[in-house]
Amino acid sequence: MLCSLDRNLKDEFGKGFSIIGTPRYKGKTFRAIASYTQSDHEYMLNVALNLLIYNGVIWLQTREPWELNKNMIDTFGGGFIFTLDCSTAPGGYAEKPKGHQQFPVHLYRPGMITSKLNEKGIELVYGWGKKELEEMQKNL
Repeated sequence: MLCSLDRNLKDEFGKGFSIIGTPRYKGKTFRAIASYTQSDHEYMLNVALNLLIYNGVIWLQTREPWELNKNMIDTFGGGFIFTLDCSTAPGGYAEKPKGHQQFPVHLYRPGMITSKLNEKGIELVYGWGKKELEEMQKNL
């Protein structure tokens, strides 16, 4: 549905989405799907399908552990974006989350992550603007 909406926006207005996120629901937050938990393999398959059918940039989630996101970078190559030094828990910047978060929280510290990516030879791009995004889409 998302890819169809993107295609329709491009046909109708000449522009679609530039970036899409890849969240997966976990736990019992949403009752309608609480009985089903998407495995890491299924989640990676979903990201792979987005890479194949969507002409844009995929935003990986800090909801996921660094090792899973790193595995996707290793498996699928570059072209992803993700947020460094963020927390998705209430008060998560001030102190370690205390259990009121909507889903598991993984705080990515820039120094740790950037050094790991640099060791792998992955070029990091900061300060994304229209020019950088358009260049990225040309290379997809």
